[in-house]
Amino acid sequence: MARTLERQWEEALAAQEALQADYRRFLVDQPMALSAPEREAIRRLAQDIPVLWHASSTTVADRQAIIRQLVERVVVTLQGESEKVDAVVHWMGGHQSPATMIRPVARLEQ
Repeated sequence: MARTLERQWEEALAAQEALQADYRRFLVDQPMALSAPEREAIRRLAQDIPVLWHASSTTVADRQAIIRQLVERVVVTLQGESEKVDAVVHWMGGHQSPATMIRPVARLEQ
């Protein structure tokens, strides 16, 4: 009887340790919550993006880095065989900006 209780106790301890380890891994994978001052700082910085973008000191590489932080993906869909394309910019945070454009055509067959 004592051996059975001891074995059950050891199994329960092992299960508890496994659950605690799983929980620690879960916490590490969760995004950190921002404080109100951090959110406000991000809002202020976001208002400066156009100024940063148009600054004479901003290089092409800098602009690419800015875009990589702001855009999640861009989806481009051809409208049949025409020169028109639909594009949707998926911004970080979930907003989407749709647009229809005319792509350059180099040959008549295009």
